[in-house]
Order: sequence, then C-alpha cells, then structure tokens
Amino acid sequence: MPISCLALAMTRITLTNSHARHALQTLRESTIKMVCDDKRKVIAYLWYLNALLSIAYVVVAIAAAANQKDLETATTNHAAGFAAIWSMLILFLIIIGGTITMKRLKTPIATGVFLGACIMYSQMQLLLFAIFVGLAQTSSGDVERRSNNAMAVFAFFLFILYTVFSVCLYFFRHYVIDDAPAPAENSYA
Repeated sequence: MPISCLALAMTRITLTNSHARHALQTLRESTIKMVCDDKRKVIAYLWYLNALLSIAYVVVAIAAAANQKDLETATTNHAAGFAAIWSMLILFLIIIGGTITMKRLKTPIATGVFLGACIMYSQMQLLLFAIFVGLAQTSSGDVERRSNNAMAVFAFFLFILYTVFSVCLYFFRHYVIDDAPAPAENSYA
C-alpha cells in the first residue's frame, strides 16, 4: 500500500511539474511574441514597472535620511540624508517627465532628453549604492546599518532597472516617437 501511495504522489508531482513547465513555456513564448510584435508595449510595461517599484525606493530613502544618526557620538550624517532625499526628488521628476514623454510628448527631442535622464539616474544610483555600502560598513547603530543596507540594495536595484530600461528605450526609441508632423505655426493657408 505505501508503494502505491508513493507512486501516486510521484505521478502527481510529475503532472504538476509538467504543468508548471508548460505554463512557463507558454509565458516565455507569449513574452517573446510580445517583444517581437509590439515594442511600444514592452517599453510602456518596463516604464510602468520602474515607476511602480520606485514607490518602495521613496519609502527607503525617507527611512535612510531619518536614520542617519550615530548613537555613540550623537552626530548626524547630513550628507547621506541629503543624498537620499535628493535622489528621491530627482526620481519624482524623472517619473513625471517620463510619463509625459511616454503618453503625450513623443517627439525625438523629448525622447532623447528622457533617455539621457534615465541613463544619468542609473549612474547616480550606482554611485549611491557604493556610498551607502560604505556607510553601512562604518555604521555603529543597528537601525542606521539596516537603513543604509536597505538604501544600498534599492539603489543597486534601481541601477539595474533604469539601465535595462535605458538600453531598451535606446534600441526601441523609434517605436516611442510618433512620426506625425507638427502643425505649422501661423499657417493661414
């Protein structure tokens, strides 16, 4: 009896694994089809993913700025707090400008400025990652160390996200730019 139960369980596991493999294969095929068919949607989905995941970064940046106090020496690291808040404000500007560019202002110059801003922001996040890793190693308090580690992790995560988005936007920028000619000003004809 136990052998047949084991065989039945193994059959169920095999069926479950084959269903999971089939579902993953279908997901992969539909993702590849979407990337090959509609590159504008891919860019839009990547942008919305970046904007959505940036909300968590805002929370971490506020926590990192608030927890920059060394408990042993009773000093505050104002520079690290400023860097966290400044990067958060720049992120807000990029999200607002990027959403306007992706939805309404689909001109070559707006797309180029947006691409440059995303590249620069990804590089700023790489630098913030290095800074907050160093701060986490020299932190004396547990709360300060955890907030610096969280800020470093999210900075690296945003570096990866914005780099991938920038590369995709660079290669698929022609799908974002509308080719409709701008209306002529003072045209009385």
